[in-house]
Amino acid sequence: CIYAYASDEVLADNNNFFISLFVLMSIISKAEVTLQSTLLSNSEWEIIYPLDDSIVHRWKFSSSEIGVSAIYKGRKSHELKYSYYLSKSDTETFDNSKVGKYSSGCYLYEYNKINKAVSIWKIISFDKSNKILTVSCETQAENKPIAVGRKTVILRLKRL
Repeated sequence: CIYAYASDEVLADNNNFFISLFVLMSIISKAEVTLQSTLLSNSEWEIIYPLDDSIVHRWKFSSSEIGVSAIYKGRKSHELKYSYYLSKSDTETFDNSKVGKYSSGCYLYEYNKINKAVSIWKIISFDKSNKILTVSCETQAENKPIAVGRKTVILRLKRL
């Protein structure tokens, strides 16, 4: 058997390395992805995850609205329209005065006029080269959970 002994100095250096690595990973994981409203305005995106073989979901952005459509077997069945804007914070209530104005942020606020529900989508990542946007939503209707026991909704969208 071969036994290796480490001096207290070597162990202290290793501890410092792991503490530094932990701090660096914490900083990286908290980095927020910020989008400009010009990236979304006048663009159309298709949900690529989760994938549904029978329905194609698309988000079409204007400067002030998102048209969310579901296409069943080649025909458009319905489209819902939501007012939206980008924000740097997820702690505010929907502010209609921000709709249609240039903005940037890491949260997309979406307002459904029919059921008066607010969804706050966190921008998780944006892959510029492949034009893939990943968002998650945990809140709806003034920061109340979507449904008890329901997991976070995560969507990946590809720009068309």
